[in-house]
Amino acid sequence: SHAQQILAATLEEQGLGLTSLFMTREDLDERYGRGNWCPLPRHVVEQGGKFRPIDDGKRAGHNEAAYMVETIVTQSPEVIPLAVKRLMKDVIDRWGFVPNWLRLVFGTEDQWKGFRQIEPTDYDARFCIISFVHPTWQKRVYSQLFGLPFGVGAVVNQLNRFPPLLTALMRRLLKMGCAHYFDLSLIHISEPTRLRRI
Repeated sequence: SHAQQILAATLEEQGLGLTSLFMTREDLDERYGRGNWCPLPRHVVEQGGKFRPIDDGKRAGHNEAAYMVETIVTQSPEVIPLAVKRLMKDVIDRWGFVPNWLRLVFGTEDQWKGFRQIEPTDYDARFCIISFVHPTWQKRVYSQLFGLPFGVGAVVNQLNRFPPLLTALMRRLLKMGCAHYFDLSLIHISEPTRLRRI
């Protein structure tokens, strides 16, 4: 029922260089060998008036085949406000007031395309192939994702391997107020704002 939206989402990703042009089963058999690759059926969900492509790892069997010994590590949203509260307490204990030059602003940085920015290994690329019936051609097409698919459970763990390392480096080496939550990073920027109530 959403064939046109699936096609539009895929064409957009092709235009951004995130996935290959359409391929046939024979093309993929030649690349990986018959029976050595497994496509993900693509569908879309509507979020805020926009259709987001989901590559169904549950239906394709990818999720059941993945064995994960790791878990996701994120931080509580309270980390940064608590750090600021402690900083302001230390400043007031030392000087008795908050100097005019001490101003803090916080914001989030979202990864551009999240999962799509993480390349699969050469071996795992055979499991990052999407498939759907092209509404105009009336035949099944395939497309090789150059990043990881949205809809496969193991991909969430893979996405969350780098942010904890980056957060630790930014805190320890750059002395930056930083936290992470999935594909969002909370950062401190020195710009004027009001924070005296903390």
